Amino acid sequence: MLRRVAEDGDQNSEQKFLRRVVAPGQGLYEQLGRTRDVLSGDADAAGERAMAEYAGDGEVDARILAQLGPTPLLANPEAFPAAHRRLAHALEVLDREGSRDPDVPNLWILAPVTEFVVESVADYIKKSYLRQVGNSTRRLYNRREVASAPGSPERVMLRQARVEMDRLTAGLPASGNGLLALVAGGAVLSGLATVLRYVGALYLGNSLVLLVAAAITFVVATFVAGSLLRGASIARHRSRLIMRPALTDLWTAVGNCGDPPEDDGDLIATTAVIVTVIAWLILPTSALVVSLS
Repeated sequence: MLRRVAEDGDQNSEQKFLRRVVAPGQGLYEQLGRTRDVLSGDADAAGERAMAEYAGDGEVDARILAQLGPTPLLANPEAFPAAHRRLAHALEVLDREGSRDPDVPNLWILAPVTEFVVESVADYIKKSYLRQVGNSTRRLYNRREVASAPGSPERVMLRQARVEMDRLTAGLPASGNGLLALVAGGAVLSGLATVLRYVGALYLGNSLVLLVAAAITFVVATFVAGSLLRGASIARHRSRLIMRPALTDLWTAVGNCGDPPEDDGDLIATTAVIVTVIAWLILPTSALVVSLS
């Protein structure tokens, strides 16, 4: 018994070794062979063989084939009209309440500025999400309408819903103002970095001036990062509160159409994290420069 276990262990070890060492080497050898074929002028044949070796993902292939099968264009035709109307109402509420009156910390005289910046960030995400939902729904309706049989009840419902969504999307607000683009694009931080370099070049021997400039840059960067993150959080919370139930109902009624669209809050939050990291690197770096000067 122990001998068999030992043999099984040796076989498993050998298989692991082959997977870790031989298999990568085999793949490298095959890649070198394809490269040789390309260099020798047989590029088309090498490309065909390389694509033929790709077996694909069985789970993904099964999901794709299931969507191409004889599935209904509307999973629940009875629930579709009500879900469509609920989405239209949710878009109205999000447009009105998606960024209004944000909850911001009390920063004394900076409170109005903070509220303006946070609301501008949330407003940018809200408007972008409104158009994303509207366009995604229009495309979904349009494709299902074309795929439905002429004269069928599903085609009639989809055509009416598509026309209404076209009208609704045309009235949605344009993408947000230029404030967020200015902040998220780094213009503020870039300008501050330029000032910091200029001050450092003129007053490199003055430690106090360099530290003050670094402190100002740190405070502004921290404020920008906090505003971005708070605005993104408010926009994400309200978009999910208002839109998620309506989108879930509609996507379920249509059926077999992937996941509903999400807002761009993750991108803004990532930008806020990057700005925060930069802010927390400024003061130690400046202190190190001063200590070495």
